[in-house]
Amino acid sequence: MSEMFDKAKETAATLADQAKDTAANMADQAKETAQTVADKTKGTVGGLADDHGHKVSGAVKSAGDFVNDKTGGSLSGMTDKMSELTDSAVTAAKNLNDDGGAETAADAAGKATDA
Repeated sequence: MSEMFDKAKETAATLADQAKDTAANMADQAKETAQTVADKTKGTVGGLADDHGHKVSGAVKSAGDFVNDKTGGSLSGMTDKMSELTDSAVTAAKNLNDDGGAETAADAAGKATDA
């Protein structure tokens, strides 16, 4: 009986080691896949910002000018801040293509709201 118990224990240990190895391999593959997706996303967002960021910044500036015109400039501080925030976010998005630790849009937003 002790022999069967030892054999079962040995088999369970082997299966546990195999499961551990399989889980580690799956985790590594998931990490690689996530990094690939993140890199492609960064490239796409960076490319869109390069190609169209000036349009976004221009539209926000035009909207701010319109609001300032209609309110006699009473909201100019807010519209200027929105324009700065937009410019910072566009710049951060453009920098996503850089490998040098690009500033995130959230970091840019934090700077603009702190100003």
